Amino acid sequence: MAWQPVLIPSCRWLFFHLTQILPGDSALAELQGAIAKSYSSKGQDLVERNWQALALARESVEEVPLQPVNPHSANRPPVVSDAAPDFVKTVTAAMLAGLGDALPVSALPPDGTWPMGTTRWEKRNIAEEIPIWKEELCTQCNHCVAACPHSAIRAKVVPPEAMENAPASLHSLDVKSRDMRGQKYVLQVAPEDCTGCNLCVEVARRKTVRIQRSKPSI
Repeated sequence: MAWQPVLIPSCRWLFFHLTQILPGDSALAELQGAIAKSYSSKGQDLVERNWQALALARESVEEVPLQPVNPHSANRPPVVSDAAPDFVKTVTAAMLAGLGDALPVSALPPDGTWPMGTTRWEKRNIAEEIPIWKEELCTQCNHCVAACPHSAIRAKVVPPEAMENAPASLHSLDVKSRDMRGQKYVLQVAPEDCTGCNLCVEVARRKTVRIQRSKPSI
């Protein structure tokens, strides 16, 4: 591929710079010599462009300061709520934390049956991006609701008076269906249940559902 000669020497210099296997000036000289040897048959222009890319890579390196992360910080939410049943707090929570292999066999139900309604406690909150409903473009087709494999998007039809005390962030539309005229259509996304799979974005007509970052970047 055409970009490989330019990219690979730059990556090699970054490797030497970060690992300090070779001092910066020595690594630069060695790579410049390797570029001339490898690409001189392709013309001096290609050699000089690779040298230029190498120089730009060296000039563009910046250190990003990161604050130390305390794994026991108070900002770290619990795996499940303290209000969850004991089974959820011991068995389900261990599985969600990736510690399921450490559970003894005696902790599991002997007949293999699972308590009902435990998914309401499994709020993993793992999606880095979540869908945002653009109600002004919505056709009320409900394709996004049907496509969501985790039921993180739910549509409701409610009477107008139910919206009177609703928060300003909860949007609604007049229902288009003839047999529900006068009602309000509400589409809600549960961020803690979303996995960020983007299926809703793919099936939504007119790009009614769009993706938005839910967590700040480092």
